[in-house]
This record gives sequence, structure tokens and C-alpha cells, in this order.
Amino acid sequence: MAAEHVDLLRRFRPQLVYDSLEAYFADHPGQMVVNPGNELRRGDEVLARVDDGTLTLDVLKPDGGALANDVLSIKGRDYAKQYGALRLAHPEFNNMMVARARTDDHGVVWLQYWLWYFYNDYRLTADVGLHEGDWEMVQLRLGDDGTPDYAIYNQHKRAQRRPWDRVEKDPDNPDTAIVYVARGSHASYFEPGVHPTEVWADVCDGGRKGPPARLLVIDDGTPWARWPGRWGDTRPRNATESDSPTGPGRKKEWDNPAHAFDHAYEEERPAKHPLAGPDFGVGRHDGRLLITYNLIRLTGTPKTVVVNVNSTQEPGVPPKTFAFDVPTGAKRGSIATDVPVDSAKTYDIRLSMDIRTPAGETLPSVTVRRTLDPGDHAPKRPFTTTLGTLFVPVTEWVKRLLRRRP
Repeated sequence: MAAEHVDLLRRFRPQLVYDSLEAYFADHPGQMVVNPGNELRRGDEVLARVDDGTLTLDVLKPDGGALANDVLSIKGRDYAKQYGALRLAHPEFNNMMVARARTDDHGVVWLQYWLWYFYNDYRLTADVGLHEGDWEMVQLRLGDDGTPDYAIYNQHKRAQRRPWDRVEKDPDNPDTAIVYVARGSHASYFEPGVHPTEVWADVCDGGRKGPPARLLVIDDGTPWARWPGRWGDTRPRNATESDSPTGPGRKKEWDNPAHAFDHAYEEERPAKHPLAGPDFGVGRHDGRLLITYNLIRLTGTPKTVVVNVNSTQEPGVPPKTFAFDVPTGAKRGSIATDVPVDSAKTYDIRLSMDIRTPAGETLPSVTVRRTLDPGDHAPKRPFTTTLGTLFVPVTEWVKRLLRRRP
């Protein structure tokens, strides 16, 4: 690759901004060939293993007998646990983008940033859309002056494009586009909020800015990028789901970078705002996280509580996200989770509730942050919860009194 193209890839590297509840981040795809237990499989046949050293990126080639039904398989389903251990064991793979420049048949230069995620953990509306491995892409088209004139962000089976002068930039660097990464699905958006999709809804509140990503620069001849197999062994359970993805070199944009641009939508589709949600309290008992909630302000039917747990006193350990069903009927409730929280550490807890609206949509509430201090203690009740608990019964009593008056 020409040196000037490498310089352009570095100059215009985008900034990823994640949702507060995100638990899987853009990393080096080499994670799949170092994670213990991972295998290269063809049906029931094991072709190579991490554990015996036979599985490497060099094994993944577009020729030499490789087939489209070959898969990189993760052993087990404890993805969060494996991902945390993987990031600790191989920090050299953390926070990376796969970068490539391509000149099309008309002499136009495109900067492609391929984003690899260990797991697609989509839990906004139901236990669907989950799959091992996830490849996404952000692409910039360069104009005649050698700077971008358009940005294209991939979103599931479609893409959105926007003129460069209307793309949000990093306040400290006008060459750096901001990419809002949707929770779990990792679709890329130009602004935060709740974005309707073909089936569900994507949400990104922009609450977790990623560190500047390092670049893994590849070229057209990188073998593993064009390997025909799938980066994960997930198979769809219904029509709304999909297989684990193929790699960058199997996408139409690899040979024809204008494909996504030509099929992208450009019209503005304003994002929805998250719903007002419950007040939350957090505590710990016997080394496990306790959550309380109060639904006095809630309009709609609560479905699940989604909670993200992180501690700066656990360096290298990524945030972890958990989902818990909400019992129906009660205006107040508590959840005794099985999430371990060390009694000697302080945790940043972020919580949201998925709510079924009267219109039949399932949307997230606003995400709130709570600090879990060291020691065993009951969940602390925020002032708004305490005030609301006192105020609502009084207002209900006044309403009943007024209804009795002639």
C-alpha cells in the first residue's frame, strides 16, 4: 500500500463512541486464533486448534481447499467471561481497527475501517440477534483535494451516508469523525439516540468514549481477510437472525467500495429519545450486586433491567453487561443478582430498563449511573426515589378525595 494512503488512514481515523452499557469493543481479529478452546471446524471435523498451536491467522487463506462452510468456533457460551480473560491475556489486541485504502476504477480513493467484535450481544428487545463474531465498517470517500467529501456508516443490512461537512467531528480534531456504536449490535450511527431498524431498535447514548484505536493496516492481498469461512459458528434460529459473519474480503465493498455508497440512504431519520425510566439503587450482599427500582414515573410495562458493571480497580477487565427480567405487577422491586462485586472495590454501575410502550414498541429508558462503594450494604435509595415514594401516595389520596366530592 502506498505510504500516502497509510498516512491518510491514520489522519482520518474515526473515533468510536459506545453506549454506556456496551461490553464488547472493536479489537484485533487475531483474538479468534489465540482464545483458548477456539477451533477451525468443517462440520464435525476439526481442522486446527488454538490449544495445540495449529490455528493461526496464516491458516486462514482464500485458497488451499478452504470452503465457505468452514467456521472459527468458540468453545462454550460464556462469552463475557472468555472475552474478559482474552483482553487480559492479550492486551496487544485491544482497541484496534483494521484499516485499508482502495482506489476504484474511476480513480477515487476510499478509506475503509473494518471493525471486529468478539461477540454481537443484542439484548435490547429480546434474546435474539446474538452471534459469535461481528464485522462492521466505516468508510470515507476522498474528494479531489485529498480530504473526505462523504462518510458511509454500515448499519445491519443497509448503510447511511452523509456529506463530510455534516458529520460530527471530535472537538479537538476536525479530521476525526465521531461514530456512535449501537449497543450490542455495533451498527454505526452519526448521532446518539434510539434508531429504528428493520426488526428491533438500536440504541447508543454516547456515554462511553473509546480510546483512540490503533490501526492494523492491511492490503488487497491479506489472506485471512479473504478467507471464505465464517468468524464464529452461530447459526440463525429464525428469520430475524443471521449466521456469524464472513470477513472483509468477502463483502461487496472489498472489490467495489462504491457499493455501500450507491445503496446507502442519505435522508435524515431523527433518532428517538430514550424513555423516562425508574429510579435505581445499588448495593451488595455476600459479594453479589443488589439492585432496587421504583416504577412510580414509568409509563408502559417494564420488561428487563440491563446493567453494566465496571471498576477502575480492575485494570484491563472490560465492562460486563447483564440482563434480568422484571416481575410484573409491582411498582417497586429488587433483584438479587449473581453478579460478583468485590467488597473492597468501587464500581461504576450503569442501568437501563427495557419498557413496552402503550404503542407496542419496546424501547430503552435513559441510562443512569450509580457508584457502588466498598462494603456490604443495602441499595442506596436516590433522593428522587425517596421523594417520589412519599409524594405519589399523597397525590393518589388527594385524587380519591376529590373524586368523592359532589
